[in-house]
Order: sequence, then structure tokens, then C-alpha cells
Amino acid sequence: MFLNKIKPTNINKLYLHCINDLGNSSTTVRQYHWILSKAFKDALKWKIIEYNIMDSIEPPKKVKKELTVYDKDQLFKLLDRIKHMTVYMPVLISSTTGMRLGEVCGLRWKDVDLDNKVIYVTRQLQEVKGKLELLELKTSTSKRAIPIIEDTRRALEDLKDICEYNKSNHANYHKEGFVICKGDGTPYDPEYVSRNYRRVMKQYKVCTDLNIPYIRFHDLRHTYATLMLEAGVNPKIVSGLLGHNTVGMTLNTYSHRLPRFDETAVSKLEDLLSPAKNDSPQNSPQN
Repeated sequence: MFLNKIKPTNINKLYLHCINDLGNSSTTVRQYHWILSKAFKDALKWKIIEYNIMDSIEPPKKVKKELTVYDKDQLFKLLDRIKHMTVYMPVLISSTTGMRLGEVCGLRWKDVDLDNKVIYVTRQLQEVKGKLELLELKTSTSKRAIPIIEDTRRALEDLKDICEYNKSNHANYHKEGFVICKGDGTPYDPEYVSRNYRRVMKQYKVCTDLNIPYIRFHDLRHTYATLMLEAGVNPKIVSGLLGHNTVGMTLNTYSHRLPRFDETAVSKLEDLLSPAKNDSPQNSPQN
């Protein structure tokens, strides 16, 4: 479509499609708005168009999206359903360690200690100028050791056997030793893993069959954090496992999912201050 044929309604429909169909956040779509505004402004300056339609379009209001996560039973059902599908290992790792997608795709076998059931998060895989690169993590707190459950350890052990077999039968096997990789050891683009996850979930009607909501791949990390907090794990420990800069960031993200924290606080306060509970004979005033 030529620039001079685009109407404000086309832009607004694009924004709605990004939010409602693609699951983009309002923040992401606001960035799209800024890019389009700059493009149309330049087009006007270069006399490609006669007027800038972006002047009449409001960016989406910034909305804090409520987290959608799985509970324990829903997660177990999902993992069992996709066990023999291509998305299983990335989903299993993210949902049982809280690792980000780039961290999952950048995980190497030298960072996996199967004997002690620990994963060391040291790098992330990202696309830079059209090429996949293994990068340093953004902050020092992002480097962390994450304990893994037995089911994850066993699945990783089985996957390692497959990788070792492929390595022995491929002369040019990738030297980095990626965990999530193709037959020749080369890593998968995180964006591909995300797209494949959406494809599998929708094409095979996984959520419909299991009667569970569809959540984004990144929400598997949120699921892990929520389950940990609901199990009573100290927020400071959860913050460290997630690689957050501060525990405040963790609580700000997840506290609204945990109303029973407030209920517990109120219950303790009531035990402390309620006259009925403190008016025992030994506490009664003496005449």
C-alpha cells in the first residue's frame, strides 16, 4: 500500500491487531506509533505525502497488563500434553526455572550440572543485525544458579544423550554445545522458538483440549515465579532466581497475584490486637 493511500483507520486497525491478536503490550504498540510517526514526518518533509495522518492518531494508552499464568495442575497438564512435541524442552526449562527465552536458547551444556541439579545462567542468545550472537547478560544479578527439579533433570539427561549422538555423527557439529539446538548443534533463534510455541499451541488446539487459557511463552517465566511465591518461598530468593535487580521489582510484578499474603498479615494483626483473643485470665487486670 502506498503511503498516500493509508488512512487513520488503517493505523488504528493495525494497533488493535497487534494488541488483540498478536498479544503485544501497549508499551510495544506505543513504540510502533513512535516509529510510524517518524516515518510519516520524514515522508512529509520529503514531499512523498501531502499531510501527516499520524497527527490525527492517538497512541494507545499505557496499560499494565494483568499476568495470566498457569496453576500447578494446568502446568502439569500442559507438559504432559506436549511431551512429544518440538516445544516441550523450551517450555519445560522456562516453566521450571523461570529462565527468559534468550537465556533458554543460549544455554550450553557446560552450564548444566546434572549431578547437582543446577543450571548456571551466564549468557543469552539474541539476534544482532540479522545474526545470532551469544551475549553477556544485561546485569550482574542476571547471572545466577537455578536448582532444577528431578523431572527437568531427567529430561535434560535424555536430551544430552541425543546431542552427544548427533555430535558423534556430524563432522561440523557446533562447538558451543547448545542445549536447545538443531541436529548439527546450531542454536534456534529465540523468535523462532516463540513462533513455534504459538503455532503448536494453536494448530493442535492444546489449550482448547486441556481447557486451559493460552499464555505467551514469556508467561511461563511468570508462572514459575508465581508458583514459587504461592508455595511460600521467600520473595528475596525468588528475586535472585529470576535475576531481578531488586526484590522490590519482584514484589511489584507478582504481589497482586498473591492476596493471601495480605490475608496472612491481617490475620496476624488480628491475633495480636483483638481484645477477645488477648483477654485471658492471666492477662486480666487485678483488683
